[in-house]
Amino acid sequence: MIDYKIKVNFQDEKILTSDICFVSGDVKSNRLIFEFYNNGTRVDISNYTLSVRAKRSDGVVVAGAGNIQDNAAVFVPENNFYAVPGELYMEIALSDSAGRYATTKIIVASVVQGLGEAAIEGADNLSVYVTLLNEAQSKIDQANKLIEDSIPVKGEDYWTDEDKAEIKSYVDEAILGGAW
Repeated sequence: MIDYKIKVNFQDEKILTSDICFVSGDVKSNRLIFEFYNNGTRVDISNYTLSVRAKRSDGVVVAGAGNIQDNAAVFVPENNFYAVPGELYMEIALSDSAGRYATTKIIVASVVQGLGEAAIEGADNLSVYVTLLNEAQSKIDQANKLIEDSIPVKGEDYWTDEDKAEIKSYVDEAILGGAW
């Protein structure tokens, strides 16, 4: 995996050029590691989130999210980010838990042609499968939660007031009606 370490100073220009060079058809072979600074002082980003939107040279906009690890924002672009050769504009946004932006920057990268159309098609298919797998896992998690929530808790009263009234009525009728 190729690591690109990018230092972002809040006071830098909005648009940053970079030496990032992706190859179309690659599959999860690049990792962007962002360190954030404010007037030269490293910013603690442990309570922040990183989101990335990119506009490819064909005009398609794709999006993703990064993870905060060891006070750095780590982003592994999906293969659809660099599926098309040309310039790639990536807007990175660092935001706090309330959704307020600490900074947003646009990083210009390049994408060069890979080994052929088959590699690009395979990479696009992979992203479809990954999406389907993620959706299936989400459904499995939902089903497991429903099962977990349906298991009775010892000592919990599950009878409704209607149920209790019906039982009382039945017992009263059986006792008063001489069924005992």
